Parts: sequence; C-alpha cells; structure tokens
Amino acid sequence: MGDRQTKMAAALAALSGSDRARLERMADRGDTTPELLWEAVYQYGFDDMEESIEANIEMDNAAAAGQLIPHEELMRQVDDMLAENAKRKRRTA
Repeated sequence: MGDRQTKMAAALAALSGSDRARLERMADRGDTTPELLWEAVYQYGFDDMEESIEANIEMDNAAAAGQLIPHEELMRQVDDMLAENAKRKRRTA
C-alpha cells in the first residue's frame, strides 16, 4: 500500500464510534459502502460529503419527477441567450 493508502486505512481504523456510524449512514444514503466512501470523506471531510450526497439525492428526485431541463434543451437556451446578447452588443456599438 502507498503512504496515502496507509494513512487512510489508519484513519479509518481510528474513527470514533460516532464517526463510524455517521460514515455508515452516509454510505447507506449514498448507496455505497463505507469503505468506498471513506476515500472521499478522508479527502473532503464529513460535512462536504454529506452535502454532496444530499445534493445528489435531490437531483435524482428532481430528475425522476421530470423537473430538470434536458441537456440539449439547456444548451439551446444558452445558445439563444448568447446570440441575443451578441445582437444587442452589435446594435449598441
């Protein structure tokens, strides 16, 4: 194992009971294992990863409810906005 992997493994083994339980809850919410999630938690921290997991869940729910704009439509809207802005700039120049 590399030095970083060794440090990560040691940090995982040293987690308090409450932190281990938190990691397990996060893994369950994120539909992964604590071991797979640990690398991201080790790098970014518990709070950031909890926020990321919750944001992913919200986006999954929004997508399932049809509340998201498809990528192609969004890109068309962006192109239209840029073209309109370019027309305005040409008119004022």
